[in-house]
Amino acid sequence: MVVGVARGGLALLIVVLVVACTLWARGPRRSVGARVLPASCPVPTLPIRGDVCERVFATRERPCVLGNHSTLCMDFPNRPLGADEFAAARLPGVSAQVRLQIINNEILIVHDKAHSLATKYPRTLLRHVRHIACAARRVGLPDVDFLLHTGDGTPPFPVLAHATLASTPPDQRTYHVPTDTGVSRWTPAPSRERCAGRPTAEEREDWEHRDPRLQYRGSANGPRVDLDGWSANSRARLSALSTIFPGWIDSRLTQMFGSENETRVLSRFISIGKGMPMARAKRYRYVMHLDGNGQANRLPNLMHTGTTLVLMASKYDVYLSASVHRIPHVFPIELDMSDLMTTLSCFRKHPDLALERARLGLDVARRLITFKNVVVLYWADLLEHYARMMRFPVVRHPNAIPVAKYKFILDGHWKRPDMYEIRELVFPYNMSLGVYADHGD
Repeated sequence: MVVGVARGGLALLIVVLVVACTLWARGPRRSVGARVLPASCPVPTLPIRGDVCERVFATRERPCVLGNHSTLCMDFPNRPLGADEFAAARLPGVSAQVRLQIINNEILIVHDKAHSLATKYPRTLLRHVRHIACAARRVGLPDVDFLLHTGDGTPPFPVLAHATLASTPPDQRTYHVPTDTGVSRWTPAPSRERCAGRPTAEEREDWEHRDPRLQYRGSANGPRVDLDGWSANSRARLSALSTIFPGWIDSRLTQMFGSENETRVLSRFISIGKGMPMARAKRYRYVMHLDGNGQANRLPNLMHTGTTLVLMASKYDVYLSASVHRIPHVFPIELDMSDLMTTLSCFRKHPDLALERARLGLDVARRLITFKNVVVLYWADLLEHYARMMRFPVVRHPNAIPVAKYKFILDGHWKRPDMYEIRELVFPYNMSLGVYADHGD
């Protein structure tokens, strides 16, 4: 009798324990399952002190120093240039190239007088000559002697080339010139009256409905993304952070250059996906700009995508580097992204201040970051770097002819007065712009 009761009690105890364990196990499973799904993840709040956020939103002036230029010094930093290398720079059989000299701020074109400039050189090349001439009139250019052509593949010699490809292999040392093909994609900024004052209720509602994550889309150009060196690519690191913080960062690599097996392994911890049109960046509050392996229209384009904050991580000095601190909605971060999460946390902690900076920055971009201003700033900065690398004096060539004699090159150029408003932009090397007073170009 006692044995039977003991067996029955033991069986009942076992049943109770099984039921209890089952109920206990179901609870944690639901919790773990919710933790795995990014959509159900509660956004973590980082403990950020007030003084840290004050430094984030404070105006940070970054002096432009002579160092790694994004296109000039990337492959050959401070490499001396000799006059004897011009023969190697010329592309055989390519007529779309011209040797230019700038002496005492006068643009000279080395040209065979037996040929006509209008028939020998394409309009694309002559348009760059116009831009250089305009930069010389507006800000002044140093004495340089260089070869300008429209080819993408160049020999191992620095050549100022207009690159039309989306990306260029690093062994093709070209200089990417800003092109007007990207200007048509620049979203027109709202009127100055809309940007003045505090945000309206409609703007606040639009800001609240935007995706609060940091957005980035781009290919894995620059340093190659492979199993051995993926961490050297800032774009790959950002996409890896996207898998760790899915509620904070939406970053995808749109193109991989490694083998299929390596890509399969890397996709386990690096987000890979399709590209995103620039206009869709308006659906996010924050957008990221990262360097590739050359100049691009992406940074000025992002400044015109609406009230979106732009964060930029760069190890190069580009033509906008000295003016970034004057653009209110651009926040430079460290190259190793050590302050990225802190900056994003401050944005979320102070959404009203972030919105005000975004609106103000859009107005500044509308007035300053126009295509014409960018071209002038680009050529002045690039040629200044180029002049510091030259190791030979600029001597006027016997066949050098002043570009000013060819009116068909300069006439009808940049007639719109609003394109000449350059205010508060900063040139490195003690160059200054001032305000354009002459609209007659």
